[in-house]
Amino acid sequence: SHNVADAVLTQLRRLEEPDERKKDVVLCGHSLGGGYAMLSALDIEQRGVKVDAVFTFGAPQVVVPDMSFPICRKIADAAVHFVNAYDFVPRFPSCMGWVKAIPELCKYQVGAFSFSANPEIIRHFFDRLDPAVLEPYAPIGTLVFIRGHSRFVARVTGQETLAALPKCLGPFVVE
Repeated sequence: SHNVADAVLTQLRRLEEPDERKKDVVLCGHSLGGGYAMLSALDIEQRGVKVDAVFTFGAPQVVVPDMSFPICRKIADAAVHFVNAYDFVPRFPSCMGWVKAIPELCKYQVGAFSFSANPEIIRHFFDRLDPAVLEPYAPIGTLVFIRGHSRFVARVTGQETLAALPKCLGPFVVE
């Protein structure tokens, strides 16, 4: 039993009862909520409910995709992941270059305030991660890369663009 998917199904069934008001099933979420949206979409599609779209914003990779399964292909066709150009959350866990760069990126600046995490503690944690376990994870669907103050986005499928590190690493700036 998956509590999030169960809650979504309960709400969908309530919408269907009196007058068939349910039109499309669209799941969305930000960060960890986007991960839950993906897992819930796969779960409820498996249970026979058609998922029309999944939109995630800065969501981590929560699936080891196997495109030989029809449900995985259906959700891949329905899913769009919005990724901030320098956000490392959507790149976790499979993009090992980003995982290794996280200690250097853990300096934040918000307006006049800046703070950082202890890079040695973070490095110690990430050094213990096994790439063989993490690298099979990947987003399924279309990736849309966005950058602050830009009118242009890059829309791609595949993980190459997601894994690419910026030419120069520096502190992540929260806008």
